Amino acid sequence: MDLFFRQTSSVSAFDMFDWVVTIASDPIKATLTVGLSASIVTLVIGWRQGSIAQKAAEAALLSAKAANQAALASGSRAVAQARLEWLTTLRETLSEFHSILMTDEYRPNAKDRLKLCELGTKLDLLLNQGDPDQRALWELTDQVYNTLDNKKLEELDAPLVAAARKVFKSEWDRVKAEMLGKTVTG
Repeated sequence: MDLFFRQTSSVSAFDMFDWVVTIASDPIKATLTVGLSASIVTLVIGWRQGSIAQKAAEAALLSAKAANQAALASGSRAVAQARLEWLTTLRETLSEFHSILMTDEYRPNAKDRLKLCELGTKLDLLLNQGDPDQRALWELTDQVYNTLDNKKLEELDAPLVAAARKVFKSEWDRVKAEMLGKTVTG
């Protein structure tokens, strides 16, 4: 290594100029030198541009992945919000339905029957009968609606409330999962 530095350090600026003049005076050497130099410059520039393009592509991919995650999270939150509104409507409707029927010594009158019919229809539309828990709740609300006996109403009270709580709990768990961006099936 030391020998190399000693040899190159003895090259003067005049020797370098002489080398350039020798190449310039021979058209073949000049053409080869220019062609080789141009190829090397093109190779270096192309390699750098390729590296920059690869980094830009990686940055674009990372940005696209982040945007996709944000869109998925936003969609999940929107579904969770809609489910939460549905759950609130279901709770309010069921509560009103229950409170009319479970008053002491319930005696149906035309006004109550009309309101119960409205609430029953609303429950029928809110509940998904394809879901086993919601189907069980729907069947209990239907039994309660069609029962005129106060003793039988009292017997159906606890199962109705338990079925409602089961539906509320499972749906609340789904809302929490969706808010966290987890995939929810069913």
